Amino acid sequence: MENPDLKAWVDGWMEKVKQGAEVHRQQGPSPEDAEARDYAPADVKILTIAHVPESLQQAWLQHLRDFDVAHPGCHFEVMVDAPEMPLPDIVNMLAINPGLTFTKLLERK
Repeated sequence: MENPDLKAWVDGWMEKVKQGAEVHRQQGPSPEDAEARDYAPADVKILTIAHVPESLQQAWLQHLRDFDVAHPGCHFEVMVDAPEMPLPDIVNMLAINPGLTFTKLLERK
C-alpha cells in the first residue's frame, strides 16, 4: 500500500531536483557564474535514494553520520522506508554513534 506522506515527501524533493537541474542548465556549471546564481552554495541539497542490502544498512547510516560529523557545514536528513521491517530491527539499524536526532516516525498501514 502506498504511503501518502512518503509520496508527498518524494514528490516534493523530485520537484526541487527538477528546479535545481533547470537552474544548472540555464546558468551553467562554471565557477564564474556563482555570483549570478539566485542561491548560495550552502543551499544546495542532494537527494539520494539508496537501496542497501540488510548486511550494509547500519554501515551505510554510520558512513553518512561520520561524513556529517567530519564536515560541520553538512546536515543530513535521513528517511528510512522499511514497511516490512519490525520496529525493534529499525531501532537496531539506527544505532549509530553519535546518534541521530529523530523528529518523526511514520507508520505504514
